[in-house]
Amino acid sequence: MEETEKKKIAPLETSEAALPRVLGKIVNGISQFSRGVGVVMSFTLMLLLLLMVVEVLRRYIFKSPSIWGFDFSLWLFGMPALLAGGYVLAEHGHVNMDMLYNKFSPRGKAILDCITSIFFFLFIIIMFTQCWKAAGLAIRRGEMSITNWQIKIWPIKIWMPVAAAFTLLQGLAEFINNLYIAITGRRLKK
Repeated sequence: MEETEKKKIAPLETSEAALPRVLGKIVNGISQFSRGVGVVMSFTLMLLLLLMVVEVLRRYIFKSPSIWGFDFSLWLFGMPALLAGGYVLAEHGHVNMDMLYNKFSPRGKAILDCITSIFFFLFIIIMFTQCWKAAGLAIRRGEMSITNWQIKIWPIKIWMPVAAAFTLLQGLAEFINNLYIAITGRRLKK
């Protein structure tokens, strides 16, 4: 009888230990994804710099600016600016009230972060829904830029809800990590 009871108890203990491991893998996987998106987007900034140099040379040296430089530079600036939200959240790059925040213990900081995350989730969900509506409207209308190039702008508007979704995903990972710290005093995130 004792052996069967031990066999029944062991999976429960294993499953309890498995939960933090699984949560840790999920949280770390989401954070790695956010960091990867941030790194990829940083390369578009180098492309933007190159484009701006070429445009300045064309405009002021050769007196022949392109019709596409302005729109394309907005695209190249807009994408990393939009998609950097999750990266900045993963790197804890947002502003805190450090004078107050630093006085808390790690567990106290996690509790405070869990409480204030309510405002984050409200904001990011509203941002996602409004960006989703704006992207849908731009697609239905076939919106184009008002410059001479007249490129369709709905593709950049599609990136807006995608960026909000990526930031929401990272926000969920941060919330899970902070909730785990608040409950156990240990971190899930590396």
